[in-house]
Order: sequence, then structure tokens, then C-alpha cells
Amino acid sequence: RRRTAAEQAPHIDWDLGLRLGPGEGYFAECLLGDGASGRVLRCKDPAGQRVVAVKVAKATRRQWRYAEAEAEVLRELERHDGARYRQFCVRLLDAFVHDDLFLCLVFEPLAMSLRDLMQTVGPRQHGLLMCDIRDISRQLLSGLAFL
Repeated sequence: RRRTAAEQAPHIDWDLGLRLGPGEGYFAECLLGDGASGRVLRCKDPAGQRVVAVKVAKATRRQWRYAEAEAEVLRELERHDGARYRQFCVRLLDAFVHDDLFLCLVFEPLAMSLRDLMQTVGPRQHGLLMCDIRDISRQLLSGLAFL
């Protein structure tokens, strides 16, 4: 299978202590994950008071446009209804360009993803409990209703 341009584009190189953002204020602590569109780093914010998740889009025009669209949709949802946005959507805290190549979106850190939860539970325990499935479904449907 041929790899797409996005798959061939490199992720940002990172090491502990990499400085990102305006005034190089975000300090990279660890890699949270890699995806087809970019890499997510756990960072300390410029004040060093809170942990944030910095999503670094791959250095392609397509991934840049996707990241711009993601940021604009989240900003519009917050303008439309800030209270419901904070209840149902991940909070976009900042956006910036790193090294003139990588568009970075700064988010509040979240807990474990649903995918990671499923991997943690594993096949030995036969998946999630019905009450957990109901809670997750309710959250998803409420979020979709907001959109």
C-alpha cells in the first residue's frame, strides 16, 4: 500500500524540555500520543502552573487546514454557547505556530481516551459494564445534540 503525503510527513521531533509557543513558554514533558494528523505532547504552560496537551499538526498544508478548521469550530461553539461548550467539548486554550512549520493547538488535558479504556479493560473482562456504556452513550448523545 502506498503511504499518503500525511503519513510520509514527519511528526515534530521532540525531547524532554522542548520549548514551544510564544516566547517558547510551553515546556514539553512527555509524548501523549501519535496520530495520522500529528502528535500530542504533555506540556507545562508558560506560567508553569498547569499541565496542557499540545496537539502539533504534521507539517503539511492539509494537516494545517484541518487544525485551523478544528480551532475555528471550537471557537465558534464557545461563542455560540460557552456553558454548553465547556460541558461537552474539549477546551481550546491557545493556538500558535512553531518553527514556521507546525500549527499547534493547546487543549486542557483530558483523562484516558475511550480507546485506551477499552484496551485497559481488555478482552479478559469482556468489555465495559452496561452502566458504563449507558454513561458514555449519554455523554456522546448530549454532545451531539449540542452540535
